[in-house]
Amino acid sequence: MEILRYADIDLVETIKRSEEDVNKVLDIVSDILDNVKNNQDKAIREYTEKFDGVTIEDLKVSEDEIKEAYDTLDDELLVALKQAAANIEKFHKKQIPGEWEIEVNPGIVAGQIVRPINSAGCYIPGGRAAYPSSILMTVIPAKIAGVKKVVCVTPPQKDGK
Repeated sequence: MEILRYADIDLVETIKRSEEDVNKVLDIVSDILDNVKNNQDKAIREYTEKFDGVTIEDLKVSEDEIKEAYDTLDDELLVALKQAAANIEKFHKKQIPGEWEIEVNPGIVAGQIVRPINSAGCYIPGGRAAYPSSILMTVIPAKIAGVKKVVCVTPPQKDGK
C-alpha cells in the first residue's frame, strides 16, 4: 500500500494513532454515561465536584441567577448579541426544508415530510472563556426548527454559579 504523505506527515499512522486514542477513552466515557443514567443528578453532582472542583446543590439555574447575569451585561455587548441573534435567526429560517410530494406513477406518491425532534440538548462551554455564540448557534436553530424542549448545560463557575 502506498503511504500518503502531506508535509512529511504519515497520514496512515496519524489516523491509526487517533483511533487508538479514541479507544482508550471509550471505556471511561461508557462508565460515566452508565453512572449518569443510573444515578442521574447524584452522579452529575459528583462529576461536577471531581472535574470542576465545585460543589453545587441545585443543577438548574434559577430565574434570579439569569436576571443577575443579564443585568451584568455591558450594553454594547447586549446590542451585539441581539444583532447576532437576529442574523442567525434570519439565516436559519431560510434553511428550513419544504415539504413536498410527487406522484411518481399513477397511484404511487413519494415525498418529504419535515418534522422537528421533540427535544435537544445544547452544550455551552464555560471555564476560562465564555462563548455566547455557542448558545446562539445551537438554541436558535433548534427553536426555528420547531423543537419544543431545548435544554442547555454548561460547567459551573468556581463560585458554583
